[in-house]
Amino acid sequence: MCICRIGSRREFSYHVGFSNNEGSSWSEPKTIDPWSVFPRVLTVGKGRIVLTGGRPGLMPWICDDGLGDTWHAINLAEHHNNTLDDTSHHFEQQCVLASSKESLQSTTSYTGMIALSDNELLISYDRLGNGWEGAPGSFGEHDTVLSCVFHSSYAPFVKHIATRFLPLAVRQETSSHYGFSGTRLPQAEEPDTS
Repeated sequence: MCICRIGSRREFSYHVGFSNNEGSSWSEPKTIDPWSVFPRVLTVGKGRIVLTGGRPGLMPWICDDGLGDTWHAINLAEHHNNTLDDTSHHFEQQCVLASSKESLQSTTSYTGMIALSDNELLISYDRLGNGWEGAPGSFGEHDTVLSCVFHSSYAPFVKHIATRFLPLAVRQETSSHYGFSGTRLPQAEEPDTS
């Protein structure tokens, strides 16, 4: 599975393609619901696919169908604001609503993600102090990278995700470019014909 972007706003959904021969050839890409910049994708557990990205917004999406057809969005920016008491570290409302067509000033929406176990991921993201110009600025003294432990045992009716935030005050250089990410999907078991 390879997920790629074609633009950097919500109207530009990600596209997904599949290969069953180690990348020698690929299916025709199809449009999926998740959108926008620098996708990161992992397969955890028994085929659960987790995808991160955003802009606008900051989202992990969960797919349990193994095909990338049905995705459940989790609003990480909203969870961030609800979890951190210090409002000076909150994301602006356009980020939480994932509704702005303008470039957000409080995050690049770039993420990092690694699997810690079959049900836990470490997701990293940024909170900018002065938009793309670098801190200090109207959003804070520092550009900050935060990480949270994300439990992927998500159900659509769950409003909150279980996370632990691990803030690190660091300067993060950013660049604008198209992104893609891939993951190896579990092989379907062959039926027993004996």
